[in-house]
Amino acid sequence: MRTKKHQGLLSHPYFPMWVFAVFTIGGCFFIAVSKWFRIDPILSMSVPILLMLTYLTLSTITGKLRLHDEQTGDNLYYMGFLYTLSSLGMALYQFGSDASTDAVVKNFGIAITSTITGIALRILYNQMRRDPADIERSARHELADMTRRVRAEMENVTREFSDFRRVSNQMLEEGFDEIAKQAERNGEHIRTILDKLAMEAIKPIQEAAGKLGGAMQSNFDQIEGQFTAIAKRVETGGDLLEKANSSMSISVDRLGTQADVVAAKLERVVVPEEVLKNDLAPMVKALGNAVAQYAVKTETASVEQQSRMAEIGNVLQGVANTTAKALHMVGEHSERAAAAAEKTAEAVNSQQQLIEVLARVVQKQSQDTNELVAKLLAGRQPNAYETRPATQPAAAFAPTTAGPGILPGVALPRPAPEPVAVFQPLDGVLPPAPAEASRIKGWFSR
Repeated sequence: MRTKKHQGLLSHPYFPMWVFAVFTIGGCFFIAVSKWFRIDPILSMSVPILLMLTYLTLSTITGKLRLHDEQTGDNLYYMGFLYTLSSLGMALYQFGSDASTDAVVKNFGIAITSTITGIALRILYNQMRRDPADIERSARHELADMTRRVRAEMENVTREFSDFRRVSNQMLEEGFDEIAKQAERNGEHIRTILDKLAMEAIKPIQEAAGKLGGAMQSNFDQIEGQFTAIAKRVETGGDLLEKANSSMSISVDRLGTQADVVAAKLERVVVPEEVLKNDLAPMVKALGNAVAQYAVKTETASVEQQSRMAEIGNVLQGVANTTAKALHMVGEHSERAAAAAEKTAEAVNSQQQLIEVLARVVQKQSQDTNELVAKLLAGRQPNAYETRPATQPAAAFAPTTAGPGILPGVALPRPAPEPVAVFQPLDGVLPPAPAEASRIKGWFSR
């Protein structure tokens, strides 16, 4: 806090005036005291001079007391003049009636010494001070010289920069050309190495591709041969089925014709009731059982044939899908494999068409059988109603075991089907129509 107060005192705007007042008043007081106590005049003259020199030193060294040059010289002059006046005033104060004028003149000589010292210090201080015009003139000369030197240096720097730029551009161009050539050589070398590496890497792949192509070709040849054999077998089976169906259709038509003939003859014949009960009823029942068994066998064979054809179609479709996947993996390397796949697809389509034809034939066979049974029913029921008494029901017949050579009837309950693996033609079950007609004639002649 004391330091802050001291700094505030030094920075006070009236601090130079206070210092001047202290030195001036102190010197005047010392002169008065020395005159009063009659101290040696040399000492009383030396102390004010020392005070003025001390003030000059402080004003020059200390920044806080540094004033304008003219003001510092004036302060020294006024300080010496005040010292002189103080000495003269004290001498006149001590002058009396008994004093002589020599003492006054002596004191005046001592007093004027301070004035002379102040004037001398002022003159010396002002002479030491440079003229602002001289300072300005010298500054202008120095600035001009500095400007010339700076201009020369700038020209040298500009010239050196131009040389450096030219050399740098030349070096950069040469460096870029060299770098481009080196990069081109490196690129050629790298490309050669990459080509060699690519060829070395492609060789195993080419060998593996050749082996894979040969294996795929052999596999496709085997698959093509197998599919060709399967297609031939399926076509042969289809032809056999068509022939069997044709013969079956002929047999069914023949059976229908014979049934129509028998029905027409039965319509024209009136059979006695006892004969109907004893002889004709077992034949009708046997015929019904035979027709029912034939229908069941036909339906079972049709279902089995359809299931077999469906399995064959599924197998062929799976093989076609597998072949398509293999072709997709192999890609575009085997045109012959693609042709084999197309042939396989065509074979699958043809097998599907054959299956559809077979299904239609089986359905037609079933329809023909149903129509035959319906015709037999239509041909039997009128005769039964004509010969049977009105009180006896039509379904009173008990099922009997049918023997070969007896005509069956389909109005009776259906017996349990027996498992049969092959078809039996109806030509061996039904007797020819003329033999039946001879038997009926024998009944009427009995």
